[in-house]
Amino acid sequence: MQNTSVLWGESIARVQAQYGKANRIASLNPQETALLVVDMQKFYMEPTSTNFCPAALDIISNINSLASAFRDVDAPVIWLRNIVGNKDIKSWSAFYECLTETHLSYRRDKLAKDGDGFQLFPGMDVRSSDRKVNKTRFSAFSRDASNIEKVLGEYGTQVLVVCGIVTNVCVESTVRDAMMLNYEVLVVEDACASSNERAHEASINSMYTHFADVTLTSTVPRLLGLENSQDLKASAA
Repeated sequence: MQNTSVLWGESIARVQAQYGKANRIASLNPQETALLVVDMQKFYMEPTSTNFCPAALDIISNINSLASAFRDVDAPVIWLRNIVGNKDIKSWSAFYECLTETHLSYRRDKLAKDGDGFQLFPGMDVRSSDRKVNKTRFSAFSRDASNIEKVLGEYGTQVLVVCGIVTNVCVESTVRDAMMLNYEVLVVEDACASSNERAHEASINSMYTHFADVTLTSTVPRLLGLENSQDLKASAA
């Protein structure tokens, strides 16, 4: 994925008219900001998986760079992981009962706590200081889906920088719900990916006009107070 914006001119014009500026978030206070990385797991990133998202491989370096920048300013890095258990299948029957038995069995086996697909993809730069939060729904903020609000409360987090996969499902669901819970949200568009390029583009624009600010990976260090985008590249080396 190229590190260029997919924001439409009409979306930018709408935001400027509504908010008086194209970007609502001009800076990020590390003491109240957290990085949420959504579902960068083997289930979605290994070519042999039925749920493989090829574009996810293209955003690995951007996400690792973001994580490094957040660590440089002592801001939390949180890895969200999708997980499936028998209890979750029963409590979310509106989704799971619609799956074929083959897909249900595959998802249940691969995304179980001890399933191979549940593991974060080996290419991700995950550190012992990072937090890992399991979620049972597309959105980490859905009722009883995870303990994300408790974790964020421990850090005093008010602003979320969100990236990961897939843009138009778990990323967007999490972003929408976070904004509704009064978090400020910044989506890093070239650190998000979808299996469908048009769906990614539409989702980014929908989030931008209604639920979140949107930026590129290269601008995040400046927003965090690092001198310039070269700091991100250096910290990721």
